[in-house]
Amino acid sequence: MRIAMHYKRALLAMVLMLIVFTVCLLTTTAYSQNEKENKMNVQFINITEDHVKNSFLEVYKKYDDLHAYKITVIQKRIGATTMKAQPIITFKNLCKGTKEYRIVIGEFLKDTDIKLSEVPKDVLKGWFAHELGHVVDYEQHSNFGMLWYGLRYVTSGSFKKKVEHKADYIALKKGFKNSLLKTKRYILLSDVFSSKYLINMNKYYLPLDSVKNYLDEKVEKDDEALSKMYHD
Repeated sequence: MRIAMHYKRALLAMVLMLIVFTVCLLTTTAYSQNEKENKMNVQFINITEDHVKNSFLEVYKKYDDLHAYKITVIQKRIGATTMKAQPIITFKNLCKGTKEYRIVIGEFLKDTDIKLSEVPKDVLKGWFAHELGHVVDYEQHSNFGMLWYGLRYVTSGSFKKKVEHKADYIALKKGFKNSLLKTKRYILLSDVFSSKYLINMNKYYLPLDSVKNYLDEKVEKDDEALSKMYHD
């Protein structure tokens, strides 16, 4: 009888320990994810879909040169495009030289009823790799320099083309060749986007063939050589 009672108590203790362990494990996992995002200086605003968050974080991990800067990913209505990367320039940042960045994403793909959360993961990763390529480019300039940079972007078509090509080349060098290729195909070879959007893509962004050619390259090249692949 005493042995049976002892066995029951031991079994109950084991069950309680298992419950406590499970709760602790779940809590630690959730905490670790939050800690991971905070350690990477990433803040998500208005984004509830894990598919979008995880796609961004997978890309962001490889942009270790950006981990020292705060980056905010915010989802809201935007007019001219699907995503855009921007420096956060305030009077305080100008005075202190602090660099912060935001990536604004729309709820829907430009001119479509397709939600961003419905886009395949590899396509999203290629998109985010391009936007983070912009941030790498921005980081090379001071906050005051970015004011001149922004003015040139909106007034010079040739400068805009150079900037968009550079963002793609940075993404390629970071290892997102396959994802970027899938993103290009998704945009250029589907019939979901407006003709105006596609004309803009073909005018300013790195051509699909250039991405394919880069995929066939086995030797890494520096930025100047990469630029010559298209401009020479």
